[in-house]
Amino acid sequence: MISRRRLLLSSAALALFFVQAAPSSAQVSPADMRSGCLRVTTGATPVVIFTVPAGQVFVLTDLEWSTVANAGDASPISLNLYGDATERWRARGAYQYAATGSFQPPMIQSHFTTGIVFQPGEVVTFESGSQLAARSYALNWSGYVASSVSTAVSGANAPVPPAMQMKQNAPNPFNPETKISYELDAATEAELRVFDSSGRLVRTLVSGQQDAGEYSIVWDGTSDDGRSLASGVYFYELSTDRGRESRKAVMVR
Repeated sequence: MISRRRLLLSSAALALFFVQAAPSSAQVSPADMRSGCLRVTTGATPVVIFTVPAGQVFVLTDLEWSTVANAGDASPISLNLYGDATERWRARGAYQYAATGSFQPPMIQSHFTTGIVFQPGEVVTFESGSQLAARSYALNWSGYVASSVSTAVSGANAPVPPAMQMKQNAPNPFNPETKISYELDAATEAELRVFDSSGRLVRTLVSGQQDAGEYSIVWDGTSDDGRSLASGVYFYELSTDRGRESRKAVMVR
């Protein structure tokens, strides 16, 4: 999975980020969501984001880094993510803000989608660096943990689970609605559910027996009780008798 980047800047600020992220092919259920916000000081020892519980893996889905620029600020920026002190991801760049700017200092903000998988017991830490001494940054992160135990059956008598394929919703990001498409290769009990970033179930789109075939469901960004949900990251999960798949959707109001 390749990281994406988003920069929100005033017209007086210039920034450029080069992003390199560890690849991931994880397909695990977002059953236990985790998130947090840290206030980080440049040049400080890496701060702990999360310690992965024994017997589980942690999938870091999103990082959002931000700072407030002062008039005349100019500095390279380095962002580093570690698992047990081994670098797993980095971002490099620079920004410059004019010495004579607006009265309100601009917010410089970058959002990265990673999908990096950390193994049981790993300590996940983050470090930011700048030539600006003791500058304060905010770091918002989100992800989920899931069981690291997988079973494999081999031999002629091994059961073959019904195959399914779920596509990325489109459009994504979306407002006010998005289409979720999936395919079943065999008849099965199926559930298509939507969770918010804290892991709370907000909408059940499908629940019941379905035949083999292709399906498309439109989600209008509302909860089961008809409330319009807020902007943010949501996870939709397709569960069948033999397995489940999940994807991420971003709603922007």
